[in-house]
Amino acid sequence: MTKQHIDDQNTFGSFSLQTEYGDIFDCVDIYKQLAFDHPLLKNHTLLATQGTFYGTKVTMDLWTPQVSSDRMFSLSQYLIIGGPVESFSSIESGWMDANGSWWLYYNDYALGYFPRDLLPGLGSGPATSVGWGGETYSPTNVCPPMGSGHFPDEGVRKAGFMRGIKVMNQTRQPEDAPLNTSTIVDIPQNYRVVDPKVISPEPDGRSFFYGGPGGNC
Repeated sequence: MTKQHIDDQNTFGSFSLQTEYGDIFDCVDIYKQLAFDHPLLKNHTLLATQGTFYGTKVTMDLWTPQVSSDRMFSLSQYLIIGGPVESFSSIESGWMDANGSWWLYYNDYALGYFPRDLLPGLGSGPATSVGWGGETYSPTNVCPPMGSGHFPDEGVRKAGFMRGIKVMNQTRQPEDAPLNTSTIVDIPQNYRVVDPKVISPEPDGRSFFYGGPGGNC
């Protein structure tokens, strides 16, 4: 993996990561995330569970859903949430190491961490909820595709999926995500979730399909 710094601070990413397979990921300064421009984000399609967790990990397949505006996005993510409803803290990806910070990894490469002091609801753990899925945003009344752009019931090779879903236990060891998950689908005519609620042999393990073509929202 290589790291390329982007000098122009007006560009979308603050630096890019390129994998050995040629895939390029633009990384955004934590204070310049699109989420900060749009605090009332909507259009979530998630699988979620509650309990006592110290992190999560998941394998996501990558697609290129088409968006028609630079103010529109479609993303895949996982969430870690902790704290009371009125003052909770959340991060979109990571798990915690021994020093109490929540780390983000790509494969075995440490990209960085979220300091526990910035996350009073999470602190040193545990988190009380984790979730995995997709989210879209559009400044118009037409929402972009999510995942592969196909509904999840179209299955393997067409639908977007996440597999090998793990949560970190108190000893920071990964274990299969629970089967007692719930689904959150804001716009079912545009996006859906299919959760078989089984744990298959590795590497699939705990997995589900999600996404959809988008449309009027």
